[in-house]
Amino acid sequence: MSTHAPPLSVRPVARPTGGRGRPATLPLALAESRRLLCSLPVLCGAIASAVLLLRADGGWLPALHLAAIGTQRSLLPLAAGTLVAANLTALRSRRARTGELETSTCTPAWRRTLAYLLALAAPALLGGVLAVLKLLLLVRGGRAAGTPDAFELLTGPAVIWLAGTLGVLAARWLPSVVTAPVLVVLAAVVQLGLPTKGVQSYGLALRWLVPAVPLEVSPTVEPELPAFLLGRPSGAHLAFLAAAALAVGAAAVAGAGTGARTRLRAGLAGAVALALVACAAQLQPPSRAEADRLVAAFQHPERFQACHRRGPVAYCAFPGYEPWIDVWAATVEGPLEHLPREVARPRLTVRQMFDDAALDRRLARSLGLPDSGNPGPVHLLGVVAAQDPAPDVVPVDMTWPTGPAERDARLALASRVAARAVMRPSPRGEEPPPRCQAPAVVALWLAASSTHGGKEALRQALVTNVALDAGLAPTPELLRASPAELQRITQHRSAISFDPHSGYPVLSWFDPGHEDEGEWGLEEANLAVQLLERPDAAVRAQLARHWDELTAPGTTRQELAHRLGLPPVPSLEELFTRRGATRAQAAAAARAARRQGC
Repeated sequence: MSTHAPPLSVRPVARPTGGRGRPATLPLALAESRRLLCSLPVLCGAIASAVLLLRADGGWLPALHLAAIGTQRSLLPLAAGTLVAANLTALRSRRARTGELETSTCTPAWRRTLAYLLALAAPALLGGVLAVLKLLLLVRGGRAAGTPDAFELLTGPAVIWLAGTLGVLAARWLPSVVTAPVLVVLAAVVQLGLPTKGVQSYGLALRWLVPAVPLEVSPTVEPELPAFLLGRPSGAHLAFLAAAALAVGAAAVAGAGTGARTRLRAGLAGAVALALVACAAQLQPPSRAEADRLVAAFQHPERFQACHRRGPVAYCAFPGYEPWIDVWAATVEGPLEHLPREVARPRLTVRQMFDDAALDRRLARSLGLPDSGNPGPVHLLGVVAAQDPAPDVVPVDMTWPTGPAERDARLALASRVAARAVMRPSPRGEEPPPRCQAPAVVALWLAASSTHGGKEALRQALVTNVALDAGLAPTPELLRASPAELQRITQHRSAISFDPHSGYPVLSWFDPGHEDEGEWGLEEANLAVQLLERPDAAVRAQLARHWDELTAPGTTRQELAHRLGLPPVPSLEELFTRRGATRAQAAAAARAARRQGC
């Protein structure tokens, strides 16, 4: 009697899923995202990016629309770390020699690749959090100007995601651990070289082919402009990066299997087409309307500004820069409050202005610039002429330093205010005459004595000029020298050749960017420093008694020294002789200085 076992029933085994019938792609992506965040390359990149973000914009009052752009380059170390980490993640089975074990699972290779790509959202989100925290710190610090552009703020995380997709693509098509470092080096060369060197040969538009487009377009052009004048195609550039990431990701998934290539062929073609359209849009130069608006803001900033009056002074700032008015007012009010009671306070307008900008060569030609054949950017000053502000307008820059440099900025602004309160406006031209004689001494003393840190700033500017003229380094010992010792220093200049065409000696390296208003005389600064050695109340009382005489245009510095009891001031011939001139050279230089009004 034979017995047969009943046939076994075979049931089909369901493919493992991540729960509720979904594939395991999302759970795998979550697991890989945690691994990415804990990987050494991402951690090192995040720390480096955090340090760069903290150090960025240091020493200047923040402008949020410019700070948002600056976050892109600060996040590049995190992007590089993400590229390396993503590449190592996709090569894990190859490095551990567990490729056969992975192929034995029910999760196909293309789904694992897709999970690696989705996991890149974690470092991208980390970059976005770092960028937002940076802006929040700037806002919390107060006095932040402008409004950040959301597209510019999202560009940094988009660059991180794109870098990660390149790492996964390299693992699928060039499976080697050396590929990722080579890609990082090549990306760094393109990122650092193309925006600065490429634009000189191919125009401003070329810089938009790099992931993080910097503000700088030329070493001689300051990019600090109001947000509505920047003309950056931030939306098109973000679309270009997103489409490029989709195309690279689709190519990486397609490299994981033949079936996946068939499925993703249409998606890859669509992503490439979108990237080309976005690339073409971002490479277009600014429109003629944008150029006309830039020229109008350059020549007539009052058309775009709102003014706020505080007493006799109106403060006019570009949109978004209103928080800086308190900073300007704290400096402007000092010289006006120190005027004698009998002197009427002038009605002034403190107006924010920018002195230059970079233009695309094609756009400059449409504005009337002759074609030189050089496709590089040009200066706005080379296309249109700057309009001289009215005599009662005090210009302020688009930037304001903080820290030790703020002392010099306060003194420079106070000197512009004091010049308009004390001196008659000098005619503007290519070489305006120096600010000299007795009214200049009064104005410099008024500015330095009424400004926090102004005394030290004026003294340091004077010592630096005297030391450089004498061929010496401005050492700390020299900075502590008395005015009499400074005069003795200028007598030992036998080793310095005298230039008879140098004109009246002026206080160089002071108030840069505003030399067109006239530079301050060096001897006038020396007399002002001597007055600053005395109590402010005593000097103010002396100036009040002789105000009309000392502020009259014809009053000389010798007369001021006599009235205020200062040491005798040398004649022009003696002054130039001390500076190394022969008798004939000193006489010629003195005649030239007198023609300048000094």
